[in-house]
Amino acid sequence: MPSHVVAATAEFPPGTRRLIDVDGRAIVVFNVKGEYFALLNKCPHNGGSLAAGVVTGILVQAAHETTTPDAWRDAIDAIWTHPIVGGSPLIPAPVLAVAGGVALSVGAVAGALSLKRSGNSWPPVVLLAVSSFGIGIFRTHAWPGGPLTFGGMAIAAGWLLWERARAQAHS
Repeated sequence: MPSHVVAATAEFPPGTRRLIDVDGRAIVVFNVKGEYFALLNKCPHNGGSLAAGVVTGILVQAAHETTTPDAWRDAIDAIWTHPIVGGSPLIPAPVLAVAGGVALSVGAVAGALSLKRSGNSWPPVVLLAVSSFGIGIFRTHAWPGGPLTFGGMAIAAGWLLWERARAQAHS
């Protein structure tokens, strides 16, 4: 396997990552507790940037696909036990995930109340509010939490636009 110099180790402390170009391919390199992991910068779930997100799932998958899964344990544990990203014994859920889920639900419910006050019908307003809790209920942005949450919100938005267009056509 070819090697490439990314940075001096002093410039690349544990807990950091670098996005580099290797022969026209975007590669993200993670320094996890002094061990370096290089991966193609493309999430296999949605094609997004690994450099921009958490890679626990990628690390777990890689561990299962190798003959030495224990070699990945420190990297996986470092993410899972990080107090902000992965949670800790004191905080059972990741702080950022909980804050994001609460913000999504509060924002959607506030938006739904505002839409109802402006004269929209109950069904799409309720769908908007209820669907915002999918990630919190299923505790994942993957199936079923994310698709049900964002799919439900998209259906509610389309329904509301359809109602608005129908009302404008009749006036």
